[in-house]
Amino acid sequence: MAACISSLGHDQYSSKIKFDKLFNLSRYKRYFDFSSHAINYDNPENQSNKKLKFSHDDEFSSNKLPCQKMVVGSVYLPKDNPNKPLGEDAHFMYELYQTIGVADGVGGWALQGIDAGIYARELMKNSFIATYDEAMKDNPSVAQEMELNVEKDDILMVGTDGMLDNIFESEIEEIVERAIDQKLKAEELASQIGNIALYNSFDRFADTPYAKASEGRHKGGKIDDITVIVAYIQ
Repeated sequence: MAACISSLGHDQYSSKIKFDKLFNLSRYKRYFDFSSHAINYDNPENQSNKKLKFSHDDEFSSNKLPCQKMVVGSVYLPKDNPNKPLGEDAHFMYELYQTIGVADGVGGWALQGIDAGIYARELMKNSFIATYDEAMKDNPSVAQEMELNVEKDDILMVGTDGMLDNIFESEIEEIVERAIDQKLKAEELASQIGNIALYNSFDRFADTPYAKASEGRHKGGKIDDITVIVAYIQ
């Protein structure tokens, strides 16, 4: 299981969201625009306690808004498998806590009786909850943490092997540069990258990271679940 969580800051409020609906959308596109998506609060006037990192310490001032915000879009393209219409990837995006997460299910776990798709969805569901509920068995403070500085107009991208095995980083950079020129929205860029990765995955002769890593044992792309999350830093 490979998992990635990214956070840019959050309020100390939870929202009433139907988790089963959020984590069991079956196919294709799912996105939030953090600049406009609204969540109802019980006490909207008390929107304070902003933090600039994912951990729950008091290192930063509790009364200042983050310097940046994320505008996020995603695409999920599960591989065609009638027995697993939801695929084995999972991800979430949480506007209030400015947090995104992605998990790549490990299909080999089936040999041990584990459904990788269910595991990935539960991991992301509980990661989502843990962003605001410190009473969880585990919480974000026990995770391995790495911090990266971001600036306005940076673009953050995370994805699963379905993306990374089928499209080179240099290709992604070219797509992103064109997207900037075309002023594409985050979900449009995510969809573009996801669909190119999907196309390459079916191309038996494509030059792909997966083929390169196989050192001649494999040609073309790798058919897999594809998840792409794009976050514009504003």
